[in-house]
Amino acid sequence: MAAPEPLIETLLDGRDNFEIVRDQIAAILAIESEGQQALAVAATRDPLPWKLRVFLERSNPWSEWVDNPDSIDVAPLVNVSWQDFAPDGAAASTVSGGRTAGTYHIDCYGYGKSADVEAAGHKPGDEAAGLEVARIVRLVRRILMSAHYAYLALPRGLIARRMLRSVTSFDIPLSERGAQHIVAARLVLGVEFVEGTPQVQGVPLESLYLEARRAKDGRLYFAAQYGEDS
Repeated sequence: MAAPEPLIETLLDGRDNFEIVRDQIAAILAIESEGQQALAVAATRDPLPWKLRVFLERSNPWSEWVDNPDSIDVAPLVNVSWQDFAPDGAAASTVSGGRTAGTYHIDCYGYGKSADVEAAGHKPGDEAAGLEVARIVRLVRRILMSAHYAYLALPRGLIARRMLRSVTSFDIPLSERGAQHIVAARLVLGVEFVEGTPQVQGVPLESLYLEARRAKDGRLYFAAQYGEDS
């Protein structure tokens, strides 16, 4: 039996749309964080509360808080990753993929440091971290669910819709965060988009040419040519 010949005639290069969607979510958060900081400065306010440090596909972005406790940038961390995607039922295609439903995780990490507050006693670090992560979730949610990003600033033919599925807080194990006060929360974003695959390049079997003409009385009619016949 002869070995099969390859059938795909184009180089499989570039990103799939599920990757483009993930990268776009991260880009939106980074760009809008910069924009919010600029607005804060223009309003003579401290821009730090609007600063987000955005990452892609990191498993432990908080490690810098653990590894360098004496020189900590307390600006919150946000990590964007894709969880899964699957054909969207009857709207999908067995040939090209078509409409696809994807799930993306936006993980937010807040750092809290114990401090003595004037006239208010002591503020524990775990409380500060909990309040901080809630503030980050608020900012991230407002950015991604803004009407400006109903289609994630991507072509309407690519994105069908995006929706926030859930928001859940979670604790990082003490064995992984040391003595640092770090609290995390996960936003789960569902995105419906169109995914594609290489297709067979067809050839025309028969040609039909139409030419619109106008009669003397102003009526339109068409002159047709089929294939190579005139």
